[in-house]
Amino acid sequence: MLSLTPYKIRNIELKNRIVMPPMCMYQASNGFVQPFHLTHYATRAIGNVGMIIVEATAISPEGRITDNDLGIWDDQFIPGLKELTQVFHKHGCPVFAQFHHPGPAAPQDLKGGPPIGPSSIREDELPSPVPLLRPPRGLTVAEIQDMQERYVEAAKRAQEAGFDGVEVHGANGYLPDQFLHDGSNKRTDRYGGSIENRSRFLLEIMETCCIAIGNDRVGV
Repeated sequence: MLSLTPYKIRNIELKNRIVMPPMCMYQASNGFVQPFHLTHYATRAIGNVGMIIVEATAISPEGRITDNDLGIWDDQFIPGLKELTQVFHKHGCPVFAQFHHPGPAAPQDLKGGPPIGPSSIREDELPSPVPLLRPPRGLTVAEIQDMQERYVEAAKRAQEAGFDGVEVHGANGYLPDQFLHDGSNKRTDRYGGSIENRSRFLLEIMETCCIAIGNDRVGV
């Protein structure tokens, strides 16, 4: 069977073509890796899967759906994540981290205000109803650039923790995806309007992450 034959993604060799996708477990107390994660992922790595993408991992503290999302927004998370990647590599399994920011799907920002998005939109303009999404506050250009830098810093931490690569979560109505759609992105600057401009937020994240850790280690 073709699915059981080796495969190579750039410089990353997979023993087969079976990849376990990211699936949130919501077991990370305050963002930290727990014994649950070590056991949960070890059982998958032992199963001879070709590669595993770890569940959605928050690149900023306000960019979480729950307090139990995995975190990578601070250096304090590196030791636990390093212990996790060692579990995979012990069994010859490459591992990617998935970077996540829910945007309007976050409950609120750290100060109790509305979640963030590409634009400020009303509740009746949301593509999904509350509580799946909440009316966001539009980011300033300076905040956009700060958010992009958080992805880059997360990529550096992931590399230090031993991940073979990173995947930017760009779907499901979360922050990067919100920039792509004209229904949620009503900006009139370089990050809105044409599809080229609406893609700029995500593409700049990809470009800077590639510069930081190598273009063979970054996906979306």
